[in-house]
Amino acid sequence: DLLVDFVGRRLLGHVDLHCVRNDDPPPEGESWELVLDASADLEISEVQVDGGALDRSRWGRDEHRRHAALGLALRIQLPPGQPGGDVVVRVRYETAAPNDSGEGGSSALQWLSPAQTAGKRFPYMFSQ
Repeated sequence: DLLVDFVGRRLLGHVDLHCVRNDDPPPEGESWELVLDASADLEISEVQVDGGALDRSRWGRDEHRRHAALGLALRIQLPPGQPGGDVVVRVRYETAAPNDSGEGGSSALQWLSPAQTAGKRFPYMFSQ
């Protein structure tokens, strides 16, 4: 699901990631972990695993490894499961919106007003 908000100049939606756990279980006392590359300007609001919301304490952004070009990883501690087993992870997100002067927001999105388009009737968004 993806909603394109032309007024707020942002995207809102979720992605379902169909994953397979490693064949080797995590060390005793540790959890399975999924690490996702993510832009620092992507706001994560919820993580679900196999249809159930994951407690906020089990996922977060890796501030220790923040990088200007590489972004801010999302680290998710998965619940117990079988090695080699399937797991579906849903991440709800929205892109950051630019400020009133057009600065900031998601660096991958470009927003055109109707006046900037060929037909002059509808706004346009494209991604890089």
